[in-house]
Amino acid sequence: MSIESVRAFFAEHAPDITVIESPLSSATVTLAAEAYGVTGLPSFVLIGADGTVVARLAGEPSAQDMASLIAALPAP
Repeated sequence: MSIESVRAFFAEHAPDITVIESPLSSATVTLAAEAYGVTGLPSFVLIGADGTVVARLAGEPSAQDMASLIAALPAP
């Protein structure tokens, strides 16, 4: 799943959610992975507006996985 398809999915299903992509610096990616408990790639981490991890999935999430995560989000 490309970043473009992730952005398109969220634009359609949850337009109030911002998709953030980490820069490609290996130092930044390593630090981000450690901070959010990523142990392998690809990984999907849903971070709430307050900066806390809401969900973490190993592997590439399906559209159904992402829809389920969005549905389970607490109301702002």
